[in-house]
Amino acid sequence: MFALNRKFTLLDSVRIPLEVSPGWTGAYLASVLAAALVPAAQVTAVAGFVSAVGLHLGGASGAEILAAPAVFLFVLLAIGQCMPPLQNLLRLRLDAALRRTVRLAYFDRLAALEYRHIESDAVRELISRLFMQREHADCLDECIAETFQHTLTLAKIAVQIVSLLAVVIRYSPWVGIGLTAVMLPLCLLSGKIGEKDYDLAAEFRKNSITSANLGQILLLRPWAMERFLFAFSEKLNRKWAQNYRVIARNMVKITMHEMRTVLLCAFAGTFFGMASILAMAGLTVYGKMELTVFLPLVTGVLSLCAALGSDELSDGAYFLATDRRFYADLSEFAALSTADERRGFADTGDFGRIEFRNVRFRYPGTENYILDGVNLVIERGRHYAFVGINGAGKTTVTKLLLGLYDDYEGEILLDGRELREYSREARQKLFSAVFQDFVRYEIPLDENVRLGKPDASEAEIAEALETVGLRERAETLPQRLHTLLGKLRPGGIDLSGGEWQRVAMARCAVKPAPVKILDEPTAALDPIAESRVYRHFGELSRGATTIFISHRLGSTRLADVIYVLDHGRVSEYGSHDALMANRGVYYEMYESQRSWYQ
Repeated sequence: MFALNRKFTLLDSVRIPLEVSPGWTGAYLASVLAAALVPAAQVTAVAGFVSAVGLHLGGASGAEILAAPAVFLFVLLAIGQCMPPLQNLLRLRLDAALRRTVRLAYFDRLAALEYRHIESDAVRELISRLFMQREHADCLDECIAETFQHTLTLAKIAVQIVSLLAVVIRYSPWVGIGLTAVMLPLCLLSGKIGEKDYDLAAEFRKNSITSANLGQILLLRPWAMERFLFAFSEKLNRKWAQNYRVIARNMVKITMHEMRTVLLCAFAGTFFGMASILAMAGLTVYGKMELTVFLPLVTGVLSLCAALGSDELSDGAYFLATDRRFYADLSEFAALSTADERRGFADTGDFGRIEFRNVRFRYPGTENYILDGVNLVIERGRHYAFVGINGAGKTTVTKLLLGLYDDYEGEILLDGRELREYSREARQKLFSAVFQDFVRYEIPLDENVRLGKPDASEAEIAEALETVGLRERAETLPQRLHTLLGKLRPGGIDLSGGEWQRVAMARCAVKPAPVKILDEPTAALDPIAESRVYRHFGELSRGATTIFISHRLGSTRLADVIYVLDHGRVSEYGSHDALMANRGVYYEMYESQRSWYQ
């Protein structure tokens, strides 16, 4: 079974298809090999047919001598005509097998990556590079299929050249040796130039990404309102045009570089080929070479010149360099650690106490600690609120709880055991969360909510929608729970920003997790509406542990314990009344917002 858990090399361009689908891959390889041998076989067939014609015209034999060479030549011509559609069919079958296996393996690996890799700029660039190196590939299976095709193209050219040289050498060794002496350095030169072409194309891709991003802003719906409001289209149009001029110059530079390679190979091959043909013609005129030998030799030399001067050779050299780097990047991606690789304790999804002990944390690649000595306790069945100014570390606390990062200092104890010792599955059972930057899934409403619990019944979905105050809105939709949301497809119904937030909260509510985290999901609502949502959610989450995170304090009165984070530490904690009586940071924040809730 194919898996992304090892080092890859250029040989994997053939090894992976053979591993995934040995039958279709073997058939495709055989068809390519047969097609590559056809030109040399045709030269031999022509030679045999010309010899038979000569014998017949000389009276040495009857017309029946022409039958076998003619049939052989007909069969070769038929194979040459039938091979392309057959290869297309075989490639479609192979592509389907790769898609079923490789794409799923890639998705599984991507989903299993530790969260720190997902937020890493270097990893995002690596993943982008895996696909940006391909001109027409959208996923890993298509990339591998293209590298397989590149390898076979080079192999086909090599077989064509070697087989044609064998035919030429059979009739005239000195011509074959001379052509070999010309072709070997040209092939090596094509490889060197291919490496340079890759470096030129790398710069081209950077500008292409910028151009694509600008094009999305100028054309797509999510930016339409601000395009109209701020009237920035003209400015972005100029920026896009400026960037495209750079792309055009790079395209011309790459094309000219490739053209020089093709012209050099074509000129050298054609020059030596014509010199060889003229030399052989002189030998034929003076009777030192038979006409039946001269004609097939001319055909063979011309076929060699065509193979040498084709753009397949220069393109193949370029893609050879590209594919080597692709598999190096794929090896780097496969080496990324996954959460599944960390074996840990399983758990039923329940708990008694979570404790942070002197926890310090800074995000990878940064120097400043977001959390700098956090100490707090979360007990089962109680309601908590984390408050503080933006950047105080509220969301970071939840990321550590959810196991998105585990390279913190200090301890996070779950019932006395270090949280890092638990498996990913155990932590997923323990928590349910909805974030401020939630995702709008443009699928039916019931499927949207069911993402939180795949086997949820319609009654459970309806209850979750009731929890977040969206039940009545759902009843007004054309197909109620089965209504397609969003404008991605015809017939979809778009929701308001607040309604989309409630859908995300319903996903959180339907998941049977003992700890539910709401990380400022109601930021788009007004303070009073936000307070109502939190109150309703808290009432319907009785028996569960809830954590509210907000810089607006209207909902904090619902919490049993409020933790105030300031400069990466818990500066004070307690109930609302206790903190107000303390007249500290919380008191000042609440008093500054009091008018919002009156």
